[in-house]
Amino acid sequence: MMPTYPPVFWRFVLCNKNGKPISMLDGIASDVHLDFILNRAAVMSFSVPSEDPRVNILHTDGDPYLDVGDRVMKAWRKTPVGSTETPGGWELKFAGRVWSLEDTGDGDTVRTSVVCFDPLKILEKRVCRNDDGTFWDDQKPVEFWNGAVYPAVIGRPEDGSSGAKIIKKLIQRTRDHAGPVHINLSGNWEDTQGMTLSFDQAMVADAIATITDSLTCDLEVTDGGGSPGYLNAYDGTFMRLGGVARLGSDKTATVKFYYAKTPFTASEYTRTKTLDTLANAIHFMIKSRTGHRVSAEDDTSQDDYLVMEEVAALTSFESPDSPYPQKLADIQLALRKDPRDIVTVLPTPESSSLPWNDYWLGDTVSVEAASTPFPVTRQTVSGAQRIYGISLAIDDDYGEHVTDLITTPTD
Repeated sequence: MMPTYPPVFWRFVLCNKNGKPISMLDGIASDVHLDFILNRAAVMSFSVPSEDPRVNILHTDGDPYLDVGDRVMKAWRKTPVGSTETPGGWELKFAGRVWSLEDTGDGDTVRTSVVCFDPLKILEKRVCRNDDGTFWDDQKPVEFWNGAVYPAVIGRPEDGSSGAKIIKKLIQRTRDHAGPVHINLSGNWEDTQGMTLSFDQAMVADAIATITDSLTCDLEVTDGGGSPGYLNAYDGTFMRLGGVARLGSDKTATVKFYYAKTPFTASEYTRTKTLDTLANAIHFMIKSRTGHRVSAEDDTSQDDYLVMEEVAALTSFESPDSPYPQKLADIQLALRKDPRDIVTVLPTPESSSLPWNDYWLGDTVSVEAASTPFPVTRQTVSGAQRIYGISLAIDDDYGEHVTDLITTPTD
């Protein structure tokens, strides 16, 4: 018999830009949603009545209590009874800047819709830099070389480093030369797979996506105690970040989401398979007088799905001797030679496992959508699936519930 879980409630605190509380939005925030995606910025959205003094009176800085840019939202989760993590207490599970507001009025009232992002969003607005802070010198692109001597015509970049360490360096540099980003870098930074990379005026968020999409490194967001969560600080740092080879652990024996099959822990099921992202013939053009090109192709994929090509220019490289473009083409081929296959399940409220307490991003869980008894699925899904996204809706009456659990087959 599956256990029954009591409702899990949340508390929402509006803060100044440094994280100090200025207003409580409990009871007035509605349509609250939280979305967590592996290696991407988490997002919180909600709406409030615009006429409420908890959002529209002026703060001491001259701006309304609720405003964009210089306001931060923190979301606290009530720990379920019986949990080993601060049982009965409150844990900070989201902290991020108010990114956008939209005031909408009809004949009776005006409501303000709010979207907030955690600190990773800021890295979309920060450029990759060299150690000296430069990013505009054509003769000195931001490069990391793994285990070889770089061609002298361009100059020698830094010694090779693991993907996780490259991410840490890029964030540290933008903090040093462009200012704070709300990120504490004291997390666990592992020696993940070495990488050779070049970033020509790319944004830090794009660089992180390049590294994590190689499936050799994941970001780890933790609170001060090492659990998934955020920092409750008043100094403008809200995220403790690290980088590991693979986030999560095997929870297949304890966390099971079964659709149309006992114990019915998933009430809805969606499977999407698409060729939209498929490419089985990758061609990268290198900036050189000879028009040098590298390619990576997969015959089996081409036989099954026809030839699907991707062509791109790598403007950071002029020398045909650099092995990096070929490595990048090989990585792209490995990631894109098969159809994208994503499974989304809706966990059954009160009878399925709880996020944070039982599973989190990166964990591997059991997902089954059986052909019996009813309803019958087009194709049986059975086995280990890795969690890439978790969406939550939060209500004052019934607490949190998972609205989407996004998974994909494990390697």
